Amino acid sequence: MKKILPAGLFLFCFIFQCAAQNFLPITTTGYNLDAVAENTTALATTGGVIDGSNYVLYSQNYGSTFGGGSTTGLPNSGLVAAGTRTFQLCTYSLSNMLYLPNAQADTLYLSTPAPYPSLSLLAFATEGTGNMNVKVRFTDGSSQSFNGLAVSDWFAATATNIAISGFDRVTRPTGVPNYTNVNPKMFYFDLSLTCANRLKNVQRIIVQSTIANPRICVMALAGSSAAIYSVQTTPVTCAGGSNGTASVSVFGGLPPFTYTWSTTPVLNTASVNLPIGASSYTVGDAANCSFSASVNITQSIVPNGSINIVASQNPVCSGASVTLSTSGANSYTWSTGASTSNTTSTTLASTSSYSVVGTTSLNCTVSGLITVSTTALPIITFTSVPIKICSNAAGILLSANPPGGTFSGQAITFGTFFPNLAGPGTFTLAYAYTDANNCSSVQTITTTVGSPTTTINFALTTPSLCTNSSALSLTATPAGGTFSGTAVSGSIFSPSVSGVGTFNITYTYTDANNCVASKINSMIVKVCSTVGIIEIPEETKIQIYPNPNNGSFMVKSENELELNLINALGSTIRTIRLNGNNSFVVLVDDIAPGVYFVQHAKHSTFKKVIVTR
Repeated sequence: MKKILPAGLFLFCFIFQCAAQNFLPITTTGYNLDAVAENTTALATTGGVIDGSNYVLYSQNYGSTFGGGSTTGLPNSGLVAAGTRTFQLCTYSLSNMLYLPNAQADTLYLSTPAPYPSLSLLAFATEGTGNMNVKVRFTDGSSQSFNGLAVSDWFAATATNIAISGFDRVTRPTGVPNYTNVNPKMFYFDLSLTCANRLKNVQRIIVQSTIANPRICVMALAGSSAAIYSVQTTPVTCAGGSNGTASVSVFGGLPPFTYTWSTTPVLNTASVNLPIGASSYTVGDAANCSFSASVNITQSIVPNGSINIVASQNPVCSGASVTLSTSGANSYTWSTGASTSNTTSTTLASTSSYSVVGTTSLNCTVSGLITVSTTALPIITFTSVPIKICSNAAGILLSANPPGGTFSGQAITFGTFFPNLAGPGTFTLAYAYTDANNCSSVQTITTTVGSPTTTINFALTTPSLCTNSSALSLTATPAGGTFSGTAVSGSIFSPSVSGVGTFNITYTYTDANNCVASKINSMIVKVCSTVGIIEIPEETKIQIYPNPNNGSFMVKSENELELNLINALGSTIRTIRLNGNNSFVVLVDDIAPGVYFVQHAKHSTFKKVIVTR
């Protein structure tokens, strides 16, 4: 009996389901052992060990709690996915494994009996490679057996049917994870049912361990959905034509599928063109099970169909030519008189229309019409650059509207004009833009690059000031430039603002060619008064050398002392301790230029240190 899917389901099947066999979880009962620790301790939450070394499985939650934050363990959701197979493990707080030691057998029951073309068991063996016989029992009392299935040990070095690995294990008595890496493993075992049996409802699965020592551990069951066949048709739309269609799709089942149509010649695709009348088809699956049905193609005469004409450009730039092309027929006649699938015409200043009539391989007449219009060239606004620019100027980022075009010309790189690469002279900069209609325009501007000629005379009337000195008026030629630097305001340098140190003062001047020149002088500001400083008494016998120095000096004493190194602002920047551990000698280095004082920590007395670099 033919089954028809809703249109949306048909599309889903056609796109997603017809290329691979998908196994989805089947709800089962009958598991005889809780083998997964999920909270408290493994001993309290499992029913027994599964190998000779007292191991059980555990969840990710358990691993996080009892494994020091470990991320190993079986997924908390219980979902195990391997390619097109998805298994759902039973609740970790209940019996969740069919445990079969010593050649025993036991049964899993399907909560809802249903037909399946193929089943897949999730299982593994412990204590070596095991072997199992599997019997699939149907609701009508019949069965299908799968005997002699080798089951790899959960620590097998190689296997081709691994479903999940690296989930670790835990000793049941101690509850301590084993911290394995790629082990252990679970494996899938596919059970393909015969053509007759796949129409029956599966009731239960009987699994028997056939070797004494290895233990068979079955965790879950999955099944592929039974095949549902769907066909969609369209009528013949022209007199004498054969453009009717039929498309067969399969949801579920065992791919790959084969198709055979009762046509002359025989067609072997899922979608075919058919004439008016009845046609039959047969679909075969990977297990050589087949399904046959028929379709009836009707006739629905409609006006001549249309075909699309594609213009190489539309609108077309004024004066350009356009290539028109079409497809979907065997022969063509154009309004221009051409009889090929493509024709070329020169577009006039005004809009032009073109048509084509074609005859398809299915004897249907189709036609098409296109109107090609003309368009003006784009108008460009090129952002101006200085008429004159210095050869030592920084690169100028060019811009233009509409954006998205291309800049060209000498000394232009990535849309930036570099005067230093161009050198002195007059240069033409171009901007080319092509709009969405593929029409192009070019705009140019010119600029002159000049060389710097200005000589700056800038000297300080005094190169050194005290912090309490009056502000210094700065002068330089040619006039009209700007002074800059620390404590510089306009043409005034204020030592009371700068504080102690060496400061650069810069004079910058821009000439008529936009060439920028500058000159730098250094000003030294120091503390010129030592009022209130008491020299360290001679009896302390402190030696500081060299003094002045370049930022590195030695402090030596014959006595155990604690000294402070103080800057000109009165802040302690370092503590120096002289004692027997350092033989009463300390190296002080990495000191910035300036005037410093070494202070006796108890007597408030000082020695001056001058750093010159």
